[in-house]
Amino acid sequence: QLAYWLNLYNVTVLNEIIKEYPQRNLKKLSVGKNSIFSEKILNVAGVPLSLDDIAYTILKNNYNSDPLIIYGLYQGYIGGPNIRKKAYTGNDVWRALKNNANEFINSNRGTYPKDEKTFRVSSLYERNKAFFPDFEDDLRKHLQTYINGDERAELQSASSIRADIDDWTVTDLGGTYRDFGAAFADSNAALLDSVKSTVSADGGGVIAASAGAGSTTMAASGKPLQRLDPELLTQLNIINEKREVSNILNANVTMEELGEAKDQPATGTDKKNGDDKDNDNP
Repeated sequence: QLAYWLNLYNVTVLNEIIKEYPQRNLKKLSVGKNSIFSEKILNVAGVPLSLDDIAYTILKNNYNSDPLIIYGLYQGYIGGPNIRKKAYTGNDVWRALKNNANEFINSNRGTYPKDEKTFRVSSLYERNKAFFPDFEDDLRKHLQTYINGDERAELQSASSIRADIDDWTVTDLGGTYRDFGAAFADSNAALLDSVKSTVSADGGGVIAASAGAGSTTMAASGKPLQRLDPELLTQLNIINEKREVSNILNANVTMEELGEAKDQPATGTDKKNGDDKDNDNP
């Protein structure tokens, strides 16, 4: 049943976003009384349901308010959890939710330490307070279950959590991934700028990116770069290589100098001298 409700929720979000596409910023579509999540746009067994009904009534109540649920609810914008390549099944749903949680929490979309006192997290958690009754304490415990690297210690030492990381950009091929910019945690999505190398699985390595249209200049600080998903960078490299090949194939234009065309009679014959000639020039 959990897999069923997650799949129904996600395919409904996709359908609603397709209706609005190519709208890029989904904030107005996603928040407020008339959002796609609050309107009763579904009918299941004769019962009108909204996406929020599925999330905060059916799933929250039937699965003990387990925060892992929120990572299976695709939102359509970059600042939310990933959508899987395959539908959920009963056999793998909990494993998949844990994988989604691990990816989101350990990305700049999910968490980002600001300084020694403040630990920034996605505003997605603020919108899902229902899963965290004692918000800051419960959220801190939840994040500590999945967060990796130095960020774990920074989360533990931070005196407050601020849920203010946002990115409402639609998750299409032109802007699915976040920009490699100075702000890192809250910049707009990159337009698939050139990525020259990838990060190793353990977070080491160096990333070099070219600043192009739609992106900001790479920040000098390398710390946030260590949290970029190696699989994501591999995918960006593949896309970029295809783009470079396409550019080479389509970038060459052959110019040919043409002489002045002679005026020709409207008919296909030349009878100026009383002869019938084939007109070679149309």
